[in-house]
Amino acid sequence: AGSTPGPPDPAASRPGAAGPAASGAQAAAPDGKPPVPFTQQLGRVSLVVLAVLFVVFALANAQPVDFSWVFGETEVVRDSRGRPVGGGVPLILLLIVSFVLGALVTALAIFQVRRARSHRQVPPSAGPKDRRTRRERRPGKDSSG
Repeated sequence: AGSTPGPPDPAASRPGAAGPAASGAQAAAPDGKPPVPFTQQLGRVSLVVLAVLFVVFALANAQPVDFSWVFGETEVVRDSRGRPVGGGVPLILLLIVSFVLGALVTALAIFQVRRARSHRQVPPSAGPKDRRTRRERRPGKDSSG
């Protein structure tokens, strides 16, 4: 069973083009916006994968657990067969709270690093290629002479 080839691809006739795959990610979107860089696409896909894994892990750990708070404890109440009947803290809640707090701490750390970078002052005489730190540029501390 043979198949008939379709019409020739106009992109393949251009010099340096290897067909539709070569022009796929580089072509502008139909609405005229520039394409999203590969690193941003990879970051977004990674976030989605991590979020799905987190949800699956959290749902698999929905049972109540004993937890020590700063000002007391929460214990799981069990029946005569050892099944939880009340009390405790759902492990999923602890996982979500820990995840959110970790994300907030990370976001604050990233914010502080970016803020410090944007407030770093370079003397006008240093020029854009001078990558020395402020301490290395101090007058009187120059090792060149």
